[in-house]
Amino acid sequence: MEADRSDGFHIYENGGATAAFAFYTIAALYKLGRLKDGDRILFPMLESYKSGGFDGRGPNGRTYDWQKWDGTPRGYGGLLTDGFMALAAAVERPTAHYAQDKNPGER
Repeated sequence: MEADRSDGFHIYENGGATAAFAFYTIAALYKLGRLKDGDRILFPMLESYKSGGFDGRGPNGRTYDWQKWDGTPRGYGGLLTDGFMALAAAVERPTAHYAQDKNPGER
């Protein structure tokens, strides 16, 4: 470990990547009518859910619920159930279609 701990960035809650609470960002983008931006987050996540990209252990013994941005697993808990909350953003998506068609001032 570096004396200034600069090598700790991207690990766990210090800038790591997780699906936990992504729902709020995706849902907000959809509510703002930013369908493409929300889709750029949601659709790759759906593929990761399908392939098991958020659960299990990697070769380093760490779990995939938290990852470095290069995909290296850095979790320890195994499976964060709040990571699956992002699936609920798919329900928000039809609202986004409506929001894009409407004048935001009319909502």
